[in-house]
Amino acid sequence: DGKLTVVAASGGRIVAEPDGDRVLVLEDGRRWDGRWGGSEFRLMEFERYEVMIEQKQAITQQARVRALPTEVLLASADKRSLGELVGRFGTPLVALLLALMAIPLSFVNPRAGRANNMLVALLVYLLYSNAISVFQSWVSQGKLGFVAGLVLPHLVVLVALGLMFYKRLAVSPFWRRRT
Repeated sequence: DGKLTVVAASGGRIVAEPDGDRVLVLEDGRRWDGRWGGSEFRLMEFERYEVMIEQKQAITQQARVRALPTEVLLASADKRSLGELVGRFGTPLVALLLALMAIPLSFVNPRAGRANNMLVALLVYLLYSNAISVFQSWVSQGKLGFVAGLVLPHLVVLVALGLMFYKRLAVSPFWRRRT
């Protein structure tokens, strides 16, 4: 409405409140209020003056998806719930597939180094857990469908697991023809 407010202080700081709000605290200053171009104004002197800069939004039900029971997530069809379900259903599959992967990785050639398979197992775990997190995020953001997010990372590991078992159990490689 054409009003102008000017605040000047000798000192100030930004304070983060325990509830998450951010407040500007000014000390020993003056505040002038008036109309732009007008002769009437109001002067206020203060020792301490607080102004809310940012108010923390209250945590909604959407933000607490991780705390909801699985039954509630199954009943809900929003993207965040589906993303959380990808992570929840993926965790037991990760445990099962990594336990099965330990079988072919436990083979040690006595003439080769013993740490190679351990490094491969560590790398597979890191890539696999990161892939689960990425797919969970993509489903939560709506970039990927629920079924694709749930199946794709596990399918890749399952194919790699099948190839590892074949390599350890096969007498001759599948690319050579038997005559």
